[in-house]
Amino acid sequence: MAGSKVEELWLNLLETEDALVPEGLHIIGKSFSDAARVGYLDLLDGVDPTRRVQVDQMLKEDHELPALMRALSGRFIAPMPRGFDPINRYFAHRAQYSCV
Repeated sequence: MAGSKVEELWLNLLETEDALVPEGLHIIGKSFSDAARVGYLDLLDGVDPTRRVQVDQMLKEDHELPALMRALSGRFIAPMPRGFDPINRYFAHRAQYSCV
């Protein structure tokens, strides 16, 4: 099976999983480690320093646990498009305005 299409597909899936979920499974209420946060910020090439500081602050804040507790209490939770992911929001915003 060495070099087969199935093996190639499996390796591509593993690479994709590693790229999309670099920190493993997410635990609600657990903040990013400093190293993980710096790793995500390093993905923001060409972002002005002010925006980088804003993204860093967003990554430090816990939005999930308070929202989960409000939901369990039957209270309103304002929706966010595609969830709260400042990294993906940044790249989606760039893609929207790119000339490519």
